[in-house]
Amino acid sequence: TDVGTTLTTQGDILYRDGSGLQRLAKGTAAQVLAMNGAANAPEWVAASGGKTLGIHQSTSTTRTSLPSQASYTFFGSNYTQVKANSKLLVTVNLLLKQDASGAVNFEFVYDGTTHQGFGLYTYEDSDEVKSTSYTRLIDGASSTGSKAFTYKWNSGNGGNARPAEIWNPNSTDDARLKSTTTSTLIIQELDF
Repeated sequence: TDVGTTLTTQGDILYRDGSGLQRLAKGTAAQVLAMNGAANAPEWVAASGGKTLGIHQSTSTTRTSLPSQASYTFFGSNYTQVKANSKLLVTVNLLLKQDASGAVNFEFVYDGTTHQGFGLYTYEDSDEVKSTSYTRLIDGASSTGSKAFTYKWNSGNGGNARPAEIWNPNSTDDARLKSTTTSTLIIQELDF
């Protein structure tokens, strides 16, 4: 076999089959090299796992005096799910100031399914700025497309409660804050 005439394009690969040397034309962007179904020759295929399918970020910089009530939604939007039955890695970071009475449960609701215990809240006798962060891996929906989500608190006994008095404090709340604070919710859709 004349290798110079067999390999005609930059990125081609030379391999041996049952009769001799053969050309495997270069693949396309994001493809990976794998063995075919018969396990006797290489082929280019779409990557099938361990990758991020999509990312969504919700942010809030609005200083909000939190109400004393049974439920409050911090974030609410839609995420377009790319693959059915994928996994979602959800990360939430809330900037809060000044403790308030009452204990709350943080919940992440995705496509109608409520995921309880989606955050940590501890009562401290302090009016300092504090951050509550949480990361959790959940199952995505069994179908693709736009899925509604919310992140909220919910009082366990239905009574009025709040985790803090202020969400996204700024320099009017604490002179050490030179700029607006930002709370975030990030969804990463994973395929593995």
